[in-house]
Amino acid sequence: MAGVHPRGVRQPGASPGVRGGRGPLYRWREYGAPLPAFGSEARRDRTLGARITVSNRRIDWFGFSPQVTLRRERRDSNLDLYDYTRTVGEFSLVRTF
Repeated sequence: MAGVHPRGVRQPGASPGVRGGRGPLYRWREYGAPLPAFGSEARRDRTLGARITVSNRRIDWFGFSPQVTLRRERRDSNLDLYDYTRTVGEFSLVRTF
């Protein structure tokens, strides 16, 4: 049975040093002034996304552990120039206290 931990969810059969996390993303942004080149309406963006993170605290490199994150985002804007969909992979070294 998977256990829920303050820093994420441990998968069944995973070693105690492996941690995982996930989370949604939602951003709404309204810009105060219009861009004259695109008309009289101010820009408005809405971004939706999600992320999955896995780290292994059993691997120690000068006090830091590896972490891998996969993120997927989609931005919808009232100005088509600023619309995008992207998938991002990140590798980082983290230190937990």
